[in-house]
Amino acid sequence: MAKTVQKTGRRKTAIRVIDPCGIPIGEQRRVTIVIPAFNEAIAIGQVLEEIQTVCGDSMQEIIVVDDGSIDETGRIAAEAGAHVIRHNRNMGYGASLKTGIRLAKTEYVLTMDADGQQNPADIPRLLEATSDFDMVIGVRHGLLHTPLWRAPGKWFVNWFANFLSRARIPDLTSGFRVFRKDVVAKYLHLCPNGFSFSATTTMVLYNRGYNLNFVRINPRKRREGSSSTVTARTGF
Repeated sequence: MAKTVQKTGRRKTAIRVIDPCGIPIGEQRRVTIVIPAFNEAIAIGQVLEEIQTVCGDSMQEIIVVDDGSIDETGRIAAEAGAHVIRHNRNMGYGASLKTGIRLAKTEYVLTMDADGQQNPADIPRLLEATSDFDMVIGVRHGLLHTPLWRAPGKWFVNWFANFLSRARIPDLTSGFRVFRKDVVAKYLHLCPNGFSFSATTTMVLYNRGYNLNFVRINPRKRREGSSSTVTARTGF
């Protein structure tokens, strides 16, 4: 386990990386899980089933934001027990997260994708790591989660963020994270509707002196046939 403390203009910001073999014991917190979904009928049912199996009493509600899907995403999610909110048109990843976050009624909100790439088995570890932290981000490893054509752009964005912040941010863009709703809600007006929502919230909270925690996770391959709206244009 490694811990570094960075000073900012407002207060000290602690960034801690937790190894899978060194999880601190923390209070289990009830959480709202927000999942943006666009044409994820193939994967969403299994993802929700796994979440419900893993989370138990720590979860209060799952909010699936159906971002203008033209398949059965919303119906499948509702039948699986999720609270489904539908956008009449595709508004974007960030817009879907903002919709879900605003509806959450718990102190903590966890966000994750609908494509099966993020393993619900990692959720308890993220929740355990929230003690004394305002945001916990799941850190991916290796190249499994990133197609090779996206890797250079992601590397540059992460390098630039580390340069600006004068700190080592292990994973800037991971959407698998848990945070205090009241903290992130202050800055939703700064967040874009697209995929850079995750990077923006990371940089804003770090800049404002909030405590960020990073926990290594074990991403899986995206389920075959699952939708992905990350294009070369998005990466650029």
